[in-house]
Amino acid sequence: LITEQADIPLSRGAEMKGKCGTNESELEISWLEQAYTLKLFFLKEGHNTSRGQEAFWRLSRIQFTYDTAERTYFKDAVSPGKHTASSHRLSALVTPAGKSYECQAQQTISLISSDHQKSVQLLLSEVRVQPFDITADFVFSE
Repeated sequence: LITEQADIPLSRGAEMKGKCGTNESELEISWLEQAYTLKLFFLKEGHNTSRGQEAFWRLSRIQFTYDTAERTYFKDAVSPGKHTASSHRLSALVTPAGKSYECQAQQTISLISSDHQKSVQLLLSEVRVQPFDITADFVFSE
């Protein structure tokens, strides 16, 4: 049994782009010349509650593409190449509409890899995000 492990931090020089929609938004972060790409997909939806219809947003899907041929974090990979890991039926960071989500603590989200022999864990910490109802650049709601 061959065990490989790599801890891949998000580098400061990461490139970011995204799509902002009314009910769907997407954030794409890539680094090390796109050897690693993290895509976060957000949905905004309404729910019936005891107080009536209320809107929430959530992190609905994650896709992480990684290249085991990239030698910064992978040394002598057994089968080097690009792989994709994705979330499965995700509902995370659920937040009332018009608000931002903030959490300093570490959270772990398990992803399913296209290479079934690999296990991928996404560790989030010091997160502040708001994919909808943004009033101004770099200004978060409550």
